[in-house]
Amino acid sequence: MGEQICVGIEAIDARRMTGWLTAGLFEDAPGEIEFFCDGQALGGTVPEAAGSGTLSFEFLLPRFLFDGAVHEFGARIGGRPVELANASHRLGDALAPPSEITPIGWVEEVSEDGWVRGWACYPDLPDCPVELEFLVDGEPAGSAIAGLHRPDVREAGIGGGYCGFAWPLPFSKLSLARDVTVSVREQRSGTAIPNPMVFRKPAVADAFSKIAELESDVRLLNETIAALARRGAADERATTELFRTVGQFFSDLAAASAAGTPLAQLRGTPVAVDATAGLEPFALPACAAPEVTVFLEAGATVAATYEVLRAVRDGMGETPAEIFLIDDGACEDMPLLLGVVRHLRYARLPGRAPVARRNDAMRLAVAPVAVCLAAGVRLAPNWPDALAAFGRRPDLAVLAARVTLPDASLLSAGVTLQKSRPVRRGRWNELRAGVDAAAPECFAARRAAWAELAGLDEGYADMPAALVAFCLRARDAGHVVAYEPGFAAVLLEGTTPQTADFNGAYQEAAE
Repeated sequence: MGEQICVGIEAIDARRMTGWLTAGLFEDAPGEIEFFCDGQALGGTVPEAAGSGTLSFEFLLPRFLFDGAVHEFGARIGGRPVELANASHRLGDALAPPSEITPIGWVEEVSEDGWVRGWACYPDLPDCPVELEFLVDGEPAGSAIAGLHRPDVREAGIGGGYCGFAWPLPFSKLSLARDVTVSVREQRSGTAIPNPMVFRKPAVADAFSKIAELESDVRLLNETIAALARRGAADERATTELFRTVGQFFSDLAAASAAGTPLAQLRGTPVAVDATAGLEPFALPACAAPEVTVFLEAGATVAATYEVLRAVRDGMGETPAEIFLIDDGACEDMPLLLGVVRHLRYARLPGRAPVARRNDAMRLAVAPVAVCLAAGVRLAPNWPDALAAFGRRPDLAVLAARVTLPDASLLSAGVTLQKSRPVRRGRWNELRAGVDAAAPECFAARRAAWAELAGLDEGYADMPAALVAFCLRARDAGHVVAYEPGFAAVLLEGTTPQTADFNGAYQEAAE
């Protein structure tokens, strides 16, 4: 016999007491169960197999017990006392409350192992226990008396303290491969105890959880397929632009030859080839499941953009990342970088305003975190380490970077409001504090938050105002915009800061 054996009374109907015990607790047949009432021996019975690894019993109670009083039953197996569930019962009607008295109570839980718990009492008769009937899917399934000690209910000013109940679901209901609804009512009048509950077997609950996970995976897969399709379309546009450039050159060459124009006056592909001739080819790591997407806006020259791409490659180390070059079409030579930098993603978005172009780029991202770099911004080494903040803070939507000029002077460390006016952070004692907005030259964003807030508002004419407005909306939605000094970038020589009129842009966004 196991060390802890539990026998349960399901119901007492007329003089017949029925119940159960678990067969798996015994190596051999348990033999006879002996019953006691208020310490007095009543006799015994031998349990029978009931299926589902359980045993059931029936026992005929003597007539003298039916005196209207509450009785406490006990059990013993093999001479050893065992725990008896649902042991308190009133037998008879001598102490029934008046018909006009109705109970109050609450069904608190149906546990994973099938115990129905709660409390019930008569507010005006605190010492009179409530007899309860339990229904499973609307059908009576057992009874119990609400007489367990519940000091918490008494401290709340309800009842006399002995009003709790705990009733085990019959094994015939536990074995059902579906949910069941459990409700409780007063046995005498049928008054319902509030809050009926659904019992879901752990195995069924696990199955529903796995189904939900699968549905989430399917949604993620569909989203990834859509993103890949968008990226494929962007790559196709880039290839088209490249061949258009090459085709235009040969058309110009033919026309120049026919007209006798000196070939040195031609512009186009040969110039572009010369622009990349001195650049050493290198490869970005191929990555099928990136953790970070880096968007770099093409600069004024191919050489400057090439140097920034090398710096990004050198800094990311082992971080699974994809690198996108966002080309606005201003430099006709830019597509030829695809022949120098292997595994570089490319999106040509000519004719789009800066804010709209940033939104278009973010739609191409697959990784959960995206880093956005303006043209001519070089990330400091070990920049991926700072992105660990997104893993530590699920509420983080935007990470503001420390942006400096080549002489190491601080251009931006985020923006804050002081006396309703925007102030760019710069003093050391302010760097560790939270910020309200990031600088558009370099920032990181959680892709899910970007999608939730529908990205930047394209009604703004410039990036500073649009980014500040986005950060304010993120903060109002319960997200966090934080500053990370380790997330640093240098604005190279000859690059115009996008935060030149940041204070005015901030005020525009706030209004």
